[in-house]
Amino acid sequence: MSDTEVTRREFLAHVGAGVLMVSSGSSQASRRGNMAVERIDCSRKSRYWEGEPPFPRAVPHPIFYSPEEIARARKRVSTQDWAKRYLDGLVRSIDRRKILEMSDEKIREGISEQVNIPMPRCPVDRRRRGWRDHFWDWYSDDPGHIRCKICENVFPGEAHEPVGELEVVGPAGKVVGYQYWEDDEGIRYFFDNVLLNYTQARIVGMADPLATAYVLTGEKAYAHKAAVILDRIAEVYPNYPVHGLGTYYASADRRGFYENQFFKDPPFPFVSARMGNYHASPFSDASRAYGFSQIYDMISDSGTIEDLSTHLGRDVRKAIEQDLLYEAIRHTLEIPHRATNYDGGRLKGLGLVGRMLDEPEFVHQAYQLFQALIDNCYLYDGYWAEDTLNYFAMITRGVVSIPEVLSGPGGIDVYGEMPYLKQIYNAPMGLFMPDGRTLMANDTWNETTLGRKPSTAIGLMGRFVEAADEVSGVSRIPVADVEFALFRRSSETSRKVNFDDLLALVPQNYLLPGAGNVILGVGKSKGAIRTTFSYGPWGGHHHYDSLSIGLDAFGQELLSDIGYTHTHYREWATAVGSHNTVVIDGQQQTREGGRLISFHPASEQKVGLVAAEVPGAFEGSTKYRRTLLLVPTGSETGYVVDLFEVEGGTVHDYLVHGSADFDQTLITDLALESAEGEMVVSGDGKDGALYAYLKCTQKSDIVGDSTLRFEGEGTKVDIRLLDNHA
Repeated sequence: MSDTEVTRREFLAHVGAGVLMVSSGSSQASRRGNMAVERIDCSRKSRYWEGEPPFPRAVPHPIFYSPEEIARARKRVSTQDWAKRYLDGLVRSIDRRKILEMSDEKIREGISEQVNIPMPRCPVDRRRRGWRDHFWDWYSDDPGHIRCKICENVFPGEAHEPVGELEVVGPAGKVVGYQYWEDDEGIRYFFDNVLLNYTQARIVGMADPLATAYVLTGEKAYAHKAAVILDRIAEVYPNYPVHGLGTYYASADRRGFYENQFFKDPPFPFVSARMGNYHASPFSDASRAYGFSQIYDMISDSGTIEDLSTHLGRDVRKAIEQDLLYEAIRHTLEIPHRATNYDGGRLKGLGLVGRMLDEPEFVHQAYQLFQALIDNCYLYDGYWAEDTLNYFAMITRGVVSIPEVLSGPGGIDVYGEMPYLKQIYNAPMGLFMPDGRTLMANDTWNETTLGRKPSTAIGLMGRFVEAADEVSGVSRIPVADVEFALFRRSSETSRKVNFDDLLALVPQNYLLPGAGNVILGVGKSKGAIRTTFSYGPWGGHHHYDSLSIGLDAFGQELLSDIGYTHTHYREWATAVGSHNTVVIDGQQQTREGGRLISFHPASEQKVGLVAAEVPGAFEGSTKYRRTLLLVPTGSETGYVVDLFEVEGGTVHDYLVHGSADFDQTLITDLALESAEGEMVVSGDGKDGALYAYLKCTQKSDIVGDSTLRFEGEGTKVDIRLLDNHA
């Protein structure tokens, strides 16, 4: 793929890296015949449940959904078309996977004793790839192979026989072997492990549909298979070792490869887990325990757990509660907590498992952490402090159900204690373009605009609108989240929400004063004009973009922000030099937040205005203020007037970046000549504003007014620079 065949955003989306290392502080090496053997000790001195009240606990079920909610859901699947279609789809997915036809033993064989160690890279093309990206195809009709999406080679082949084995002593003391093949650079490939993980994910992923199908139909066959899956997970989980990247994601992002490590003793690092799919993400044990506890709760009254216990000659209910749910939460509590966008799964796991196992300490800790998360990580306008719509959706999708999880028998009335939560659910609805694309700011995921496809993020907003409506007692939209609507929605509706239902809720103008996000707009059609403005405080996933602007018209982002990338170009995507703002003396911006001076919405009849300032945006700056006006020229058109006032420093660069989605031609009345590297004020341009990333720069002497035009894909952006000395 050549540079000329892709857009800027597409290019950044395809660049990456990859390698794997496995290490431990407690290991021994030996040989078994021709095979190298390394033993890693991750055993514990005692089990988590030793000294605790015995299991199973005498807690009545169901808990997650009340009997009244279950009865309501069963009625809806027999009377409402949207609910019928949901159940029909659920049953079809179960039939398609043939899980009911699988023997119990086959299901058990498909759930591995091993934790997942991802592929480091392709053994053939050996390209460096971003560790977060998925580069492999796996198919259930050929479960013994994976295919590289880049070179299309299939692995493992005859040349990839195992040459070594890791023997990992699990927390409960059992030794589990992980065989690997090693290339000539010493990189290890755990092919069997990767293949087992694909099969396991396919089987374990059926437990929730099976349990839900049982609740909605009452058919015990569904509950039985879900019980078999839970029992097998409870059997292998005690020997799943803690593993993962370590302390931070950032180090892996910089290296560009997955460096797995095993850990023996707490406190365990942030990016580690005992359960993880593809990689061990923070708090994934609690998140998985939340899902497993729902499944357990939904099938608890079916009698299948008791039947399975009789068949196996052991207490399956005890194993699920003690060896899976309780142990997963106790392990999670050994990871030092810090509020992040991964908190949803952690808090829901703590809360629901706490209620099911009569552990009030878990419930109250979940509630206290939830309060701290809301108070410290959401801004006063209700928006998530990391200031991207994707991360708002990620964390809020995880926490929107926490009030229901914590409420009820053995729980807390969260909405009664925190009635302001509906402000959070409503906060992001203004951060969309007229056609539904996401506002590009900070670490917005580029998939939401790449290829000019409407953002899927607006679909996620439906869940939040539905939750806010349930709290407020109103009904603005039809069904958004089917499972929520089936069980918990009090109002009736005859259909599911569609794209236009959600677009109708998006205002033309919007201000989030805490986040510092502003949109001025005229018109509601999908091609209507919008100009965006950012002045907010620094937070995680933030860019150096104080007082940056954007322009959106004709359904295109015409003055762009690259958004998020995990590639080596990330430093450029976050630097002030890649944003539509002013740079002083080639420096990087500081992390100082801004102050809103004035905001007036635009309309077909009225000029819109926003003004804000960040006096300390650069070292040495004393004034850094921008005033933006949107002047309407019709029902959905207008032009932007931009006044930027800067004091401090010597060189002030006014930067404007065209589209990141398609090629444009620059047309100007200026006489241009080569100026390669001349924007760099000092050094080599590899620090500060990172001007070294700018290639083929040109210059011109500007006298009086000047004009420039970005032209491409049927769009024209005219920029007129007025002589400020006139």
